[in-house]
Amino acid sequence: MNWLEVPLIRFYNISMMNKKEEQFWNQTIQESVSNVYWDFRDSLDDEGGERLKEECEHFEKMLLGIVKKYDVSV
Repeated sequence: MNWLEVPLIRFYNISMMNKKEEQFWNQTIQESVSNVYWDFRDSLDDEGGERLKEECEHFEKMLLGIVKKYDVSV
């Protein structure tokens, strides 16, 4: 057994699990917001595209905050 695989102290193990979940949700949210962006970007002019990008970035941060604050099950 490799002793580096799982921390012996339970608290550290839970922290690692939370990091993995956070990475999962971060990637999932980024992909979803990117899909929304590209669904609408091609039909907007440059100014509208910039505004859409700003709003998508803001929305992504809000979603990540919600996922971190509330218990979200996979």
